[in-house]
Amino acid sequence: MLSKPLMFVLVVLALSSCSAFKVLRYMEGGGDEGVLVGSEFRSKQVVYRVGSLGEGWERVELPGGDLAFHNPRLGAAVTVSSACGVEVRQPLPVLASSQVIGVRNKVVLSSERLVVDGVPALKTVWRGEVQDETVLICGIVFKRGGCVFDLVYTSVPDGYERGLGEFLDFVHSFAFVRRP
Repeated sequence: MLSKPLMFVLVVLALSSCSAFKVLRYMEGGGDEGVLVGSEFRSKQVVYRVGSLGEGWERVELPGGDLAFHNPRLGAAVTVSSACGVEVRQPLPVLASSQVIGVRNKVVLSSERLVVDGVPALKTVWRGEVQDETVLICGIVFKRGGCVFDLVYTSVPDGYERGLGEFLDFVHSFAFVRRP
């Protein structure tokens, strides 16, 4: 079982992976927190739907991302962030690299193309260290409806496989609704 400080670091790490989005939001005049109503996330910039992560996942309120969840039993965190209204020309591999900002000794374990909500996406898995603890990170990035979406699953190795399926189901439940 993870200590509370390490769990907090995992959630913050997952949110910091969206630092590129924070910069984009700042450039566009600041972000807005948005709200989750049922399965629909609504902000001034975007509306989208997500599925549930299942038993044991708890919503975490942290600034800087759209949604954040953690599962203490798995030692895992999931975040979703979006940046809209700013033209992003960087290819998906460049955007994916922002998902591991702050991780030491990072190594790419795999990278593959997939489709999320009908558009090309990139799934990258890394191993690295945070506070001298080994973590595994699965990041998925894609562009849809004038937005860039960043979905990140971060876990200690023991919990990684047990939570990965739920995360991937969550990713594939994603549905862009509209830009307000």
